[in-house]
Amino acid sequence: AGNIEVLGYELPRYESKVKEQIGLALGEYERTFQWRITGRQNLEFFSDLFGVPKQIAKGRIDETLALVGLQDKADKMFMEYSTGMKHKLAIARALLNDPKLLLFDEPTAGLDAKTSIEIGNLVRKLTKNGATVVYTTHRLEEAGNLCDRIMILDKGKKIAEESPEKLKKLAQETEILQLELKEANDEIISKIKRIEGVKDVYSTAPRVLRIHCDAINGAVYPILDLIKSSGNRINQINSLTPTVEDVFLKITGEKK
Repeated sequence: AGNIEVLGYELPRYESKVKEQIGLALGEYERTFQWRITGRQNLEFFSDLFGVPKQIAKGRIDETLALVGLQDKADKMFMEYSTGMKHKLAIARALLNDPKLLLFDEPTAGLDAKTSIEIGNLVRKLTKNGATVVYTTHRLEEAGNLCDRIMILDKGKKIAEESPEKLKKLAQETEILQLELKEANDEIISKIKRIEGVKDVYSTAPRVLRIHCDAINGAVYPILDLIKSSGNRINQINSLTPTVEDVFLKITGEKK
């Protein structure tokens, strides 16, 4: 039991006030657009639906199209848009009512690296302009690069909420080694896991192992000795800086 407030308004009492100040861009967006009209016409339809005054609607549509980089594609049919363009139009739609709070659900899902970077740059621009963005993603590296504060959920429960920098400090109790071996099989993984101080071992690619071990325990040298004595060979070894993904693996592993 308790009260929910959004932007200072209590729900559900001031639900309409809250809706006026929220923009929403969902990952499942395609079915909400009309395919046989242009991007601009879609935004005209939604601006009317959102109650944007007609005297400012055209200027607002032009502004949002320019912000997401679709001004030159505005009069193209929606069905001819690429996946990245459709994502950008969904964000433009979320901006039509000039919201104070933006909710983005997996905005880069299914996008190539170039378009994902463009979406990330757009999010940074929006926050610099004063908007608050709640951004959900399974891409933890993306969250670490974009967000001022990260909440980690595991099976629907909040297990951590901090700045990216503070979260990464949680993982600095362990040293992360990445090894590329001549052969990385279940037997060698099992043997490494039995070494004192080793927290976790998993494969990230063929012949590549990532090993979490106590930084002060001295587990690194026993690992190297084991690999050498087993007749295996290390082709490459790297010490990695903890990422938000490493923090997630550490925290969720400790909870189990």
